[in-house]
Amino acid sequence: ENLREELADCCAWIGALANLFDIDLEAAFLEKYPLVCPTCEKNPCICTD
Repeated sequence: ENLREELADCCAWIGALANLFDIDLEAAFLEKYPLVCPTCEKNPCICTD
């Protein structure tokens, strides 16, 4: 239970910092982790491995 509270606190801090620095978290996340396979860069993945 304590871990859940700590993770929630971390999320709250990240949200607060993003707000303070006027960062769009969704855009930043999608820029870093686009909704494609990191290997073939397709969605859905077409890798054969």
